[in-house]
Amino acid sequence: MRRTLASLLVSSLSLLVACGDDGGSTLPIDAPVAIDAPGTIDAPGTIDAPGTIDAPATIDAAPSTVVEVPCTGATIASEVSAPGFSFTITDASIAVDAIVRFTMPSVHSAVSGSPAGTADGQFAVGFSETKCLRFTAAGTFPFWCNPHQFTGTITVQ
Repeated sequence: MRRTLASLLVSSLSLLVACGDDGGSTLPIDAPVAIDAPGTIDAPGTIDAPGTIDAPATIDAAPSTVVEVPCTGATIASEVSAPGFSFTITDASIAVDAIVRFTMPSVHSAVSGSPAGTADGQFAVGFSETKCLRFTAAGTFPFWCNPHQFTGTITVQ
């Protein structure tokens, strides 16, 4: 009986040592992650998938008061281009929600901000680009040509 009990004890200890936690019981870092279904986003803050989020998205930064819109079919209140070394309009006054079409040639740009050289992030129209911009709030929107520093202003009332 002693021999049987001793054999059983040794066998049990052997199993414990063999099955013990060696620190490698977690999944490898590069293990694939299963995704049940792709989600679709219908509107900011809404995801139609398991685990649906219906709350509106929170954005810390203030929304831009200048929004790019398609030029096709847009009613253009003013047009800005730069055929020489100045903008065709250096001071335009428009109503809130009016659209300005900026058409820049290959050597000029229109970057919002003031004084010339300090961008404010409201808009930028690059070389050889045409953009239609809707100004959604009253204010003064200065802009300049990045390489040449000539300036213009859109005043929204």
